[in-house]
Amino acid sequence: MAVYNLLRVEDRLYIHLGADEHDPVYQLAYDGLPNRIEIGEAEVVGTVEMSPEQLEKIRAEYENGGECGWCGEIAAKLRHPHLYDFAPGEKMCKSCWNHDRGVYLGSYGDDIGPYDESDDSKQCVVCRQFREGKKLVTLDNGDPECEECAQHMNDARP
Repeated sequence: MAVYNLLRVEDRLYIHLGADEHDPVYQLAYDGLPNRIEIGEAEVVGTVEMSPEQLEKIRAEYENGGECGWCGEIAAKLRHPHLYDFAPGEKMCKSCWNHDRGVYLGSYGDDIGPYDESDDSKQCVVCRQFREGKKLVTLDNGDPECEECAQHMNDARP
């Protein structure tokens, strides 16, 4: 088991994994998602033991995840963008992909397809946006409706 420092940086807790090999100004700091941060005045508040298997899973997130080139959010999994929004060296999160999927399908009739092979996103029959399966409700006729539209429809009923 390897021991890593637990840091508090600006009221957030991170597991400090060391310097970023590609940019030594930044440190690899894990808070449930892969981050590259300047730790500055970090306070060491404890230590964490991790098995090699746990560390390998976290390292894989740094290789496969990071900051989305479109929305700037940190995601555990990113992929190369679709053909219509190609940007060399950038990667896209599932949320941005699904947003674009709805836009291109509605505007041009072209479906860029699911984010990956395990993507369970479906298009809401009301707002036409693609949402993950767990954020959808099934209407009596079997059509998917997102939770936001369902709530809005509930609020609109007298």
